[in-house]
Amino acid sequence: MPFGASVLDTGGVRFALWAPGVEQIVLELGSDAVALSMARIADGWHRLDLANARAGDRYCFLLPNGLRVPDPASRFNPDDVHGTSQVIDPQAYAWRDGAWHGRPWEESVIYELHVGTFTREGTFETDGYYADYAESPVAQFGLALAQGFIYQGQPSPFRGGAPRGEPGTHLPLAAFVSFLQTHDQIGNRARGERIDSLGNPALVRAARACVLLSPHVPMLFMGEEFAASTPFQYFCDFEPELARAVSQGRREEFGRFAAFASADAQRLAWFGVLNSLSMTLLKFTSPGVPDVYEGHEVINLSLLRDGDYLPLEIHGGHAAHVVAFARRHQGATPVVIAGRLFARLLGELTLAPLGPAVWADTAVAIDVPDGVRLTDVFTGKTLIVRHRRIAVGAAFLHLPVAALMSYSG
Repeated sequence: MPFGASVLDTGGVRFALWAPGVEQIVLELGSDAVALSMARIADGWHRLDLANARAGDRYCFLLPNGLRVPDPASRFNPDDVHGTSQVIDPQAYAWRDGAWHGRPWEESVIYELHVGTFTREGTFETDGYYADYAESPVAQFGLALAQGFIYQGQPSPFRGGAPRGEPGTHLPLAAFVSFLQTHDQIGNRARGERIDSLGNPALVRAARACVLLSPHVPMLFMGEEFAASTPFQYFCDFEPELARAVSQGRREEFGRFAAFASADAQRLAWFGVLNSLSMTLLKFTSPGVPDVYEGHEVINLSLLRDGDYLPLEIHGGHAAHVVAFARRHQGATPVVIAGRLFARLLGELTLAPLGPAVWADTAVAIDVPDGVRLTDVFTGKTLIVRHRRIAVGAAFLHLPVAALMSYSG
């Protein structure tokens, strides 16, 4: 590809960055951060070929103002989004599908799947950024099908009348990828609802048929083909300072929606986050979950697919706010504990429902000997069974959910 880091057939690596507003870019290569000036070529590109570079090398770009940035076209950032990039050679993989020659682009259907989050979304609100589509929505839908983009330079109500978009009518319709929902439309909603949870079913089916049968290339969001109801909320593993800034920014963004402007609405949104954690865990771990729901880059929940399902009794003052069950399978005893009905538990408070101070004497009864150690697959912390019970306050020390594993023999 013309950008990023490309391993050359003749050996070495070509580094390319498109930065038309910058006169000089420095490439820093390897653990020693060797500084190498890149050549500025036509059309805003900066390029450097290095014969001694190879797959696996770490690198970043140094801007004139001293800011170090990873490659925006990086194939792999081992140390998260702000860390250095790593050179990857895609040709090193031994492809086994050489007999398949593909299909014409116009016959394609694209499927958006976030590996590791795949689990078991019309009418729209008219405030916030939906204000751009509030007037004559059916006509605008038809316009999108006919010319690809609705906004091609017209004033945007949401942007205070500023022009939005640019002309695209010269493009062939097969150049557009169309969809009813993506991670942006769903994940950027406060509660992460999918269109099948929001719209009139007949209208959603009609809109989906239009997208699938239009001249555009259609794209389906993970689970859309069976009207998945699981919310898909915004998530990212940011460092604490950036996480706080993003959280505050999203609160301010949703403050422009009438439905989320009040203190009560923000309080409900907080409880929605807590309930989503519980629902996600329960959907991952309930009996009968197919193989596709087990995958996760970090957490292995495959042991929870099969085996006996054993509901567990909850005791204590907040027993009504906890659900728990165990599974028995091939010598393993997974225990799933999830909080519920958080609004009734916390009342007017918006604190995190964590620790013994919240859960007091609430405990899960479990038929295993005292002293058995259980490890939470989310936090890596170990709990010890005492009096054949698991203290919920100890299980919910860091998250209001727990998936505990114990192995025997």
